[in-house]
Amino acid sequence: MQDLREELCLDLTEQHDHEISVDELKILSEEELVDKAFQASFKGGNFTRDSSLSSEECSD
Repeated sequence: MQDLREELCLDLTEQHDHEISVDELKILSEEELVDKAFQASFKGGNFTRDSSLSSEECSD
């Protein structure tokens, strides 16, 4: 029983090492999110050009 208590106490202290502070977070703008989505699409090879779209539709 004592070993179990010691192990639980160790687990509780280790959890604090993995906490994320708010200082490490970054709020992204919509433009930044769109850029990241395009980068992920190009990188993953999922980007396909829709030739049915006119240049006017793309500029909107």
